Amino acid sequence: AGHEVHLVRMRRSIRPFSDAAAFAKLFGIMRRGRFDIVHTHSSKAGILGRAAAWLAGVSVRVHTPHVLPFVQRAGGIVRGMYRVIETAAAGVTTRMVALSLHEKAEMLASGVARDAQVTIVHNGIDMRMPASPAAVWDKRGELGASEGDFLVGAVGRLVEPKGHSVLAQAARRVIDARPNARFVIAGDGPLREMIQDDIDRLGLGERFQLLGQRDDVRELLPALDLFVLPSLWEAMPYTILEAHDAARAIVASDVCGLGEFLPEGVLVPPEDPE
Repeated sequence: AGHEVHLVRMRRSIRPFSDAAAFAKLFGIMRRGRFDIVHTHSSKAGILGRAAAWLAGVSVRVHTPHVLPFVQRAGGIVRGMYRVIETAAAGVTTRMVALSLHEKAEMLASGVARDAQVTIVHNGIDMRMPASPAAVWDKRGELGASEGDFLVGAVGRLVEPKGHSVLAQAARRVIDARPNARFVIAGDGPLREMIQDDIDRLGLGERFQLLGQRDDVRELLPALDLFVLPSLWEAMPYTILEAHDAARAIVASDVCGLGEFLPEGVLVPPEDPE
């Protein structure tokens, strides 16, 4: 599209030398670019980017957390440290963007933002034309589902926050009660081997497939009978919006204020396979 892009390597965990190198590169880019606005996303880029923008004299600094880091699972000391750092960073932030009323409430309750500092901007997607019945049946066949199968699917990186091991435990209970149920997960990540071990240990066999990285998720969703979001924490996941656009039934963990967007009866407690 003709825009200039700079790649700045960052690590998710706290790495003092790596973080210092990323900060120095960001600061240099911002000083040379003489930008009017810097908009940062997520924890690591948010801390380094806002600090660099402030020191570089950028007048407007906007931040979207996509889940505050101290809301995620971590030890008490780590959570406290993240809270202190985020509160300090909020002091040089012009505007915080929350993805939901729930996230805004968390920002205010934790003291990392003032009410006047927070704007809510919900995620959105481009809506699609409904899939044809023939396309749906072709995709179901590709996924190994026969005509009588009840196909359940999840989409997401295979990482701890997505809760896929909990889904595997739930699948065992569902298949015991409904043998025609079949489960698939689209996505890949560092926990793939561990989740596959869970699937094998639970004796799910071919009834539970890890599909790996997919570039056809918007085509895959209409082939499901039920979409599941088993996350342990979230911000506002696009996959929920895409499943809703595909007119799928949904069951989701009651996290991140999803009750603002989903009707009662489809939300369940996180980390609860039963």
